Amino acid sequence: NLRDDKGNVKVSTTTDKMGNFEFRQLDMAQNYVLHMEDIDDPLVLLIFDSSGNVVAQMKTNNKGEFIYRKLDPTYSKNLSLIPESEDLFTMETKTVAGMFQYKNLKGTNGKDLTVYAYDDDGLVIGETVTDENGYFRFRSLPPSTNMLFKVDESDPDLHADDFTLFIFDRDGKKVASLKKGQNGYFIYKPLGFDDTSDLNKVKEKDDFSMHLKSDYDIIMVYFGSNQTNVKSSDITQLDKLAKVLKSKPSIKIEVNAYADARSSDEYNLILSQKRGEWIVDYLKRKGIDKSRFIVNAYGEAKLVSKTEHELNRRAEIRIY
Repeated sequence: NLRDDKGNVKVSTTTDKMGNFEFRQLDMAQNYVLHMEDIDDPLVLLIFDSSGNVVAQMKTNNKGEFIYRKLDPTYSKNLSLIPESEDLFTMETKTVAGMFQYKNLKGTNGKDLTVYAYDDDGLVIGETVTDENGYFRFRSLPPSTNMLFKVDESDPDLHADDFTLFIFDRDGKKVASLKKGQNGYFIYKPLGFDDTSDLNKVKEKDDFSMHLKSDYDIIMVYFGSNQTNVKSSDITQLDKLAKVLKSKPSIKIEVNAYADARSSDEYNLILSQKRGEWIVDYLKRKGIDKSRFIVNAYGEAKLVSKTEHELNRRAEIRIY
């Protein structure tokens, strides 16, 4: 129930199975009290922006109420709250939910696993344990381009290579399928390698070369609509990559594959997985061992263009 500062109920709603709810077209100059009936356990309210980032958190007061203070009058793009007590605080964080599934077999999930979250510098920024179904949630990760996860592999019978990590959005939909990659991390790249909005296809160059530095190099290839094979114009990129891989047997490849948004979420996640696997199979036929690859699928989760669908049908190939 959403009440005004006089105690009148202005509007009521019900949370979905993931605990989400929305109130629309509220008066931004008004204070509100959010009250949930028959709730005894303490709760934390997360407020999301339109991109799914957590921009504020509020804890219940001693009456089980969340006090929603009126917005700063300078409000423009980012949601901000005026703190008035220790029970209300503002922050900008990421919330990430995931599930470890063993060998992609239904019903064989990674329960009771200790999961660590890391930043790009390798510092631990969170720790949690999966439930009986293999699910976990980090609620307050700092904003960053990449999120790195590991599981505690102290159990000699546990082999993280056999796990797939599925990432879910706040509505419970799968947005990524990840395998263990560099330095043992499951690496989630919410924005891909290029987080700008003006990603353009780089024209093929005759003097293609790869300078294998300590940090990554990346190759972009593209796909036709609803196709799993790389466009013929980009095949030469893979052929040249195969030559480099043969000459450098110690390096490995991470393929991050994507789709556009013109089919269902589930279909596009499967399609992007098949696109990544097609690249691996192609290079395998060129004599490159399959053990040198991992494939991460992102479906339509991270579009780089709302109008140029061909830019979204891509794979980013990382060398490490």
